[in-house]
Amino acid sequence: MPVQRGVLYGAPNDPDVAAWLVLTNDDWNTHLRYIGAVPLANPAALDDVPPHSPAVVLDGMGHHAVTAALTSIDRDDDLGSSLGAATDDELRHVEAALIDLLDLRPLLRTPARALPLAPGPLSPMWGDIYFGPPRGERGAEEHKRYVVVSNNQWNVAMPQVVCVRTTTSACRGGPGFPEIQGGRARACCGQTTAIRTAGLDLRRRPVPSRLGLQDMVAIARDIVDTYELRL
Repeated sequence: MPVQRGVLYGAPNDPDVAAWLVLTNDDWNTHLRYIGAVPLANPAALDDVPPHSPAVVLDGMGHHAVTAALTSIDRDDDLGSSLGAATDDELRHVEAALIDLLDLRPLLRTPARALPLAPGPLSPMWGDIYFGPPRGERGAEEHKRYVVVSNNQWNVAMPQVVCVRTTTSACRGGPGFPEIQGGRARACCGQTTAIRTAGLDLRRRPVPSRLGLQDMVAIARDIVDTYELRL
C-alpha cells in the first residue's frame, strides 16, 4: 500500500502504540522499505508525558506523539491500516519538537555551531559513533554503526538517544544518504531511530569514533529534507 507522510497508521505489532505518524517524505516512503515514524502513545501506557511529545488527536482523544521515540519501521510489516491524518497544525508541533530534540537550528546557521558537550556520567554524546544493540530492538541492527544526533542535555538525562545509522555500502546514495568521513561512508537519514543507551556499546567503539562538525551539518540538512521539517 502507498505510505504517506502525515498519515496515522495502526501499529499491529506494538500494543503500547496507538498509531504510527509517518514523518519521512513521500518520495522516501515510495522507494525505501524502512521509513521514519513517531509513535502515538496510548495514554494508559504513559506514567509521565515525555518531553518533546506534542498532542495529536486520534479517534477524538488526545494522544502524545513521542518524537524522542522516532523509529525506523518496516512499512510492510509494522504498519496497519490508515486511521486518518494529523492536521497541519499538529504536524508543525511534531516537527518543532523534533527540531528542538535534535537541536538542528545551531547546526544550520552560518557559521554552523557544534553542540556543547554536557558534563555527566558515561553517556552517549552528540556526534559520537557506537555499535548498535543486539538484533531484536526495533529500528536497530547488531554491529551496525550509529551516530548520535539528539542533543546532549537529552542524552545525559534520558535512557535512550536518537541515532542515525551509517553505512559503507556502495548501493546507497542520493537524497537522504549524505556522504560522511570524507566519502568513506554515508548516513541513512531516513533511518533515524531511538535506541536505548543500555543497548549501545559505550566502551568498544568504532574507528573513527566521532564525526566532525561538517559531517554533522550534512546529516542535519538531510534530516530536515527527508522529514520535511519546517525550520
